[in-house]
Amino acid sequence: MINEGRETVEDDRVTSSTFKTIDSTRNLASARVWVDERTSARVRLAMVQSNLAGRSSPNDQKDTYAPVTGPDGFTYWFSPG
Repeated sequence: MINEGRETVEDDRVTSSTFKTIDSTRNLASARVWVDERTSARVRLAMVQSNLAGRSSPNDQKDTYAPVTGPDGFTYWFSPG
C-alpha cells in the first residue's frame, strides 16, 4: 500500500492510497481508493485487472460514491452509475 496523500473528490476532503500487485506477470488487480477524512467512507475506487487469460482485454473500472439517506434515516454510500 502506498499513501498518495490528500486531495478533494466531489467536494469531499479525502486521503488516497494505492495497492499494487507484487508480481505484475500474474492475473492480479491493482487499485486506488479515496477515503473521506471526516466519515471514513469510501468516496472513489479505481481498479485495473490485467494479464487476463485468453482473448480477454484488461478490466479498468472507476466508481465514485455519494451519500444517500435511507428511509430509516441512516446514510448509505452508493455509486449512482
